[in-house]
Amino acid sequence: MEMTKKNENLKYLIDRYSAHPEIFEIFCTNLYKYMGYEVITPSHSNKVNHTVLMKKKDETVLLKCKCYPENIKIGGFLLHQLISSNKELLADRMIFITTSDYTDECTKYANAIGIELVNGLFLVKLVKQKNKAGSTKEIRLD
Repeated sequence: MEMTKKNENLKYLIDRYSAHPEIFEIFCTNLYKYMGYEVITPSHSNKVNHTVLMKKKDETVLLKCKCYPENIKIGGFLLHQLISSNKELLADRMIFITTSDYTDECTKYANAIGIELVNGLFLVKLVKQKNKAGSTKEIRLD
């Protein structure tokens, strides 16, 4: 039952944002803002790789977000875009968020170099955890 609800929520995200990737980036950025991060450089200011530089306390995080159908898996090429952006920005952490999932090779590569991967089902879990936290600025999936 729980997995079916997560899949429905994931389908909702994909349906809502797939035609508007810039709005999906805002959605993900807002989720991290509600988790205590502040935006330093929004994605629209980085037209090449569309990454978002955020900060929480003394730690900087580079965020890249892609809204894809569940059947399309992210490969290493998109991780290289994130790495390329970080060569200039020098963030402490890198996070890649997608509504889909990652290839096995991509996951191994990300683990080896320290990129955090958030797939669609984990994204839904993060949103639900945030909504349960009782924030007055909730991100809803309905």
